Amino acid sequence: MRLGEIMHFCNGKKRPMGYGSIPVYGSNGVLDYTNSANRENGIIIGRVGAYCGSVFYEPNRHWVSDENLSIIECMASGSTFKEVSGSIMKGIPAIIPDEEMRYVEI
Repeated sequence: MRLGEIMHFCNGKKRPMGYGSIPVYGSNGVLDYTNSANRENGIIIGRVGAYCGSVFYEPNRHWVSDENLSIIECMASGSTFKEVSGSIMKGIPAIIPDEEMRYVEI
């Protein structure tokens, strides 16, 4: 089974204009704050630059910029300009734990 079979990956969008209290995520974490959100309660994966593959979890409303992938419901490619693409992420093998292990409290 591959990650693309159990998760949906979406690219982020260009940052909105305006300033507010909602974090805007770039590849390295929070870049800025704005007044609108395009996701809530999500996993964010930096997809470009030196730190591509960085992973963040944001439980609240946030904006995922076009420098990221988000997972809805690292491997890097490229030569000098590193990038993590949705097709790379979708092809990663996923290990699904048996029923007993799925609900273990951490």
